[in-house]
Amino acid sequence: MVFSDGFDEGSAVSREELNARITSLSIPIPVYSLAYSSTYKDYFKNLEAISKNSFGVYYLLGDTVDRMQQILEEVLNIILSDYVVAFRSYLPVDGEEHGFKLGVEYPSGSGKYSYESSRFEAIEVPPAESLAAISAQLNQAIPAVPTGPYFDRPGEPGDAAPTASPRAPLSDLAPPKAN
Repeated sequence: MVFSDGFDEGSAVSREELNARITSLSIPIPVYSLAYSSTYKDYFKNLEAISKNSFGVYYLLGDTVDRMQQILEEVLNIILSDYVVAFRSYLPVDGEEHGFKLGVEYPSGSGKYSYESSRFEAIEVPPAESLAAISAQLNQAIPAVPTGPYFDRPGEPGDAAPTASPRAPLSDLAPPKAN
């Protein structure tokens, strides 16, 4: 979380270089910026750019702190309720966007579900080490359809689709540990 007026007072790193570093992180770290100043409002754009690039949130306070506690509570709520969902699509890799709806039961075991709709692009998993680890965990928890060609990786020997087996609980899926 950054509290600032956005005015650069001789930083060793330019805004462009900082955004490049944020983009290259293997695990995204969202930056929540609270822009506060009565004099340097022209520099708020620096904070906004960093927050947007990091998948964080930019909050404009201007010259008042009236909303400060409300914003801090909102950021805390975002951090405490943030989660990563991994799923397997049985659609062929076609590069097209496809819709899906996700239901989350909260509190767990309550029978109360909240639903959100979104879209995904049916593409091959990019050759990134962290994504390969998540993909391997997903393959264990949710086996590929044994008769479909959708998850074969051309050029990788021995990557035949596994046969169906009892599914592991999705709670077994954990993000890879940072190096």
